[in-house]
Amino acid sequence: MYFDRLSSLLLQPSAWLQGQAPLVSSASDPAARSNRFDWDDVTPSKHFVWQPCFGDFQCARLQVPMDWQGTSTEADKTVEIAVVKVEATVPVTDPKYGGAVVLNPGGPGGSGIGQVLRGGYHVRTILSAGPSDAEHEDAKYFDVIGFDPRGVNNSRP
Repeated sequence: MYFDRLSSLLLQPSAWLQGQAPLVSSASDPAARSNRFDWDDVTPSKHFVWQPCFGDFQCARLQVPMDWQGTSTEADKTVEIAVVKVEATVPVTDPKYGGAVVLNPGGPGGSGIGQVLRGGYHVRTILSAGPSDAEHEDAKYFDVIGFDPRGVNNSRP
């Protein structure tokens, strides 16, 4: 059954995953429930500090070095990567928690934030154990995470 759900995800038209469509598509979209989120209110951190955003999502801004090896004149500069998460339906302490699935927006210019706001709940449903699988010993539930790469939408610079 798990393979069937994964196959359906891989075989679906990829339009909902592309970062070019508007972030909020309809009033039934979870992202449309709250449009008062401002990325400037999220303090960048070297570790994930999640806060509620866009209704039922979690957001963070991850501060990373611009030059990981520290060999350029940019060694002391940082980049702020905007990240959004659809949480698993079980807590991370639950043995059925399977970890996080990170969606890569592709590019150039693809928004992983937009991918997750539009399709993150759908991806979580497909990847996670369904009602008929819930009692199976191998059942797993996943977070779905997306990010805006450097220079795209909500990441800086």
